[in-house]
Amino acid sequence: MRNRAHIEKVYDGPVAKGCMSAEKKAELMARWTGSTSYEALANADLVIEAVFEDLAVKKAVFAELDRVCRPGAVLATNTSYLDIDAIAASISRPADVIGLHFFSPANIMKLLEVVVPRAVSADVVATAFELAKKLRKTPVRAGVCDGFIGNRTLPVYRSAADAMMEDGASPYQIDAERARAGITPRSFTDEEIMRRYMAAMINEGANVVHGRIALRPLDVDVTFLYGYGFPRYRGGPMKYADMVGLPRILADIREFAKEDPLFWQASPLLVELVERGADFASLNQTV
Repeated sequence: MRNRAHIEKVYDGPVAKGCMSAEKKAELMARWTGSTSYEALANADLVIEAVFEDLAVKKAVFAELDRVCRPGAVLATNTSYLDIDAIAASISRPADVIGLHFFSPANIMKLLEVVVPRAVSADVVATAFELAKKLRKTPVRAGVCDGFIGNRTLPVYRSAADAMMEDGASPYQIDAERARAGITPRSFTDEEIMRRYMAAMINEGANVVHGRIALRPLDVDVTFLYGYGFPRYRGGPMKYADMVGLPRILADIREFAKEDPLFWQASPLLVELVERGADFASLNQTV
């Protein structure tokens, strides 16, 4: 079976590096069973769906899980972007549905976004966090929105990069896109590039906290440290913002807004914190 062959290859890596013995690999593989029938899931305590990102396909899979899985089984989706509330509402037991967004490759990456839909029961959420502990993952609680915490913030970071590329900090190949757009290229210092990258990420991180998608700025930091390789010595984007000072971040955003007011809109949370002289860390104890 193709899936078994893929799992074998995953374990071949640590065996080749001497991090796992061939005997340990054989022991782990002996615990693995596969099936192409939904009925094989009838007695499972927890099922994680990981089909491709299409809401109709996800709903079809969950309809089958609703049919065959025992009462009380946790039904999890590994979706990166889709509306888990909509998936949950499509079956007869929405309280059992939760998001478990593993980062790729799942056997290596430590981050696990536990995405909490509206109708989920508290014991299902607790089970998800306990599973993360058993898997030696670092769990972060996330609310339902397009992209959750990490994948919602990343496109904003990318948009800031794209804008700088068009303005002049770009590879040679796009110089002709730029000419058609009527953009006069200008130079960017390394510091200017860093300021824009960080301001975009911090501002969207503040929006994520403001909208309660992340409960605390710390959860945004953990997401980027363990899911996207953010430099650990900076502590995460929100910690970095506290270190350089929120007034400076807000001043940067307002400066950049003179060029592009549509993109550079300061987060209400960032404005509020600056006005009362507080920082992101002050919010980490509130849930």
